Amino acid sequence: MRVLAISTSFSHHGTESGYKQILKYIKPVLTVGLDELLTSKPRRLLGTYQFLYEFVAYFKNPKADILHILYGENYFRFSTWLFKIPIVVTFHQPAETLRFELEKGAFAGRIAGYAHRLNRGRFRKVSAAIVTNSDQKKVLRDFIDEKKIFVIPLGIHLAESNRLFKELRQSTDPTPESYVIVLGNWLRNWTLLSDVLEIMGTEKPDLNFILVNKKLDETHREKLSKYSNLEIKKEVDREGLLKLLYFAKLHFMPLESAAGNNALIEGLSMGCPAIISLQGEDVVHINEAVVKYRKADARLLVREMLSDLVYQSEDKKRLACNNYAQQFDWKEIANQTESVYNLVV
Repeated sequence: MRVLAISTSFSHHGTESGYKQILKYIKPVLTVGLDELLTSKPRRLLGTYQFLYEFVAYFKNPKADILHILYGENYFRFSTWLFKIPIVVTFHQPAETLRFELEKGAFAGRIAGYAHRLNRGRFRKVSAAIVTNSDQKKVLRDFIDEKKIFVIPLGIHLAESNRLFKELRQSTDPTPESYVIVLGNWLRNWTLLSDVLEIMGTEKPDLNFILVNKKLDETHREKLSKYSNLEIKKEVDREGLLKLLYFAKLHFMPLESAAGNNALIEGLSMGCPAIISLQGEDVVHINEAVVKYRKADARLLVREMLSDLVYQSEDKKRLACNNYAQQFDWKEIANQTESVYNLVV
């Protein structure tokens, strides 16, 4: 099947992260879209008016069988006017943000909002829509026929983490070191992390936290640096990150909101169980055996962490985490996505 893709290389994504990884498996005949690492004037223009890539795709159209817009919030405005082939659109934003986008169309800026108003009926004309969790689907069905909506989670590349997980289990002491790992930058609740660090410093001062974040702004870095039980790492290579996850006692994710999370799955693939604070009702990766979702209450979260630390070092817990992560391999996610293509072509 000849797939035409519109995607983005976001500056905060690594070479092995982001939804663009699916392109390695669906192998589109052409991919157009914004590369945030470029700084030329055309890139800045297209970065402001991202929907212009729909026109770029139209004029470069290599006689494709299907169009897949990988980031609907950024790019999807005029494709239902331009293309006569089936259109699949993936949406990524959490439910509350997604509803605002579907109603106002201004996620990518004011001009994008104007473009949205020119073609409000585009959502119902898509052949299929993909979201990463059921909360998003509840929102999207107010705009798109529910039969056209498919829940397919984010994925990760499991080959390297599976290899390293196996090697470390065979060659090292399985007892985790005395730290909790915190990853990522997008939609993180830094105030909650500060509160947890403050309380944990009193309750269990020998338990350290390691924050891996290359995008942390100076304001938050300055506030967090005052905690002696926190170490901030800006640059860690991929194998180093996977090892940090393997040897951690827990993976704590202080989220403001989320639809899916690569960092969570990577942690699980390395046998690291997670505790997540989240305002929403549902994230697709729920499995209380390896991932616990709790409300954003610092004292509750500290109590939960301390109770979990009693048994988290068990090898069977690590295996349960790794086993659960297997369903999120990008190859499997691509297979599910291609099944959607086959339904609409």
